[in-house]
Amino acid sequence: MSHYHQITSFERARIEILYKQHRSIRYISRILHRSPSTIYREVSRCPFENYCAETAQQNHNMLRTHSHRNRILDSNDQLRGMVVKQILEHHWSPEQISEKLREEYGYCVVSYGTIYRSIYRNNL
Repeated sequence: MSHYHQITSFERARIEILYKQHRSIRYISRILHRSPSTIYREVSRCPFENYCAETAQQNHNMLRTHSHRNRILDSNDQLRGMVVKQILEHHWSPEQISEKLREEYGYCVVSYGTIYRSIYRNNL
């Protein structure tokens, strides 16, 4: 399990206030109980000399939304239709569907775990 915790918007606001008071990176890191390198990276991401917490949070949110891969059954309608058809018409289990697709295409197209997760998310 990772011990990394992302900087919150509240922490960004505190960084902005302390940075504008010309406090050192080390001082800010002690106040926020963060590594000095974490604070330095956060401040250096800002394109201008003046660190702005609101802009930093918007940039974080934008990058965060584009930081993951699309789920295969969400992005591939044809594959999703094949899986749904096998479940509804043939009453196959996700294991059977995954194995059948592997036999047809020669490689693992979609794992049974992915199919189960889609079922639990009510995506199928």
